[in-house]
Amino acid sequence: MTIPNTLDEAVDLLLTFEGIDVALNYGSCDEFVALYHNSVGRDIRNGWNLWSGGELSKNLESLGLTHADDMSSVILATFYHKYHGTEYDLQKDIEKFKEHWKNF
Repeated sequence: MTIPNTLDEAVDLLLTFEGIDVALNYGSCDEFVALYHNSVGRDIRNGWNLWSGGELSKNLESLGLTHADDMSSVILATFYHKYHGTEYDLQKDIEKFKEHWKNF
């Protein structure tokens, strides 16, 4: 399995995942991310070493993300917006996740 090192590489690699494009036309970005959280998202978290500090995890940590669930959500959201050619406010999502973890 190829393991990407950066967010851009991860998004490009997702383009090769069979069947993922079907749900891209399903609804909003939030719906897409929720739909794939426990399937493709789980595969991303486990297979791309987001739990164990792999290079991709380090790259995403440098952006301000600290939890593998958040990292996979950002990867899926970035992918969704790139596929649709729409703007994605990455920093807004990062701040949302940071705020969430302040409560724990």
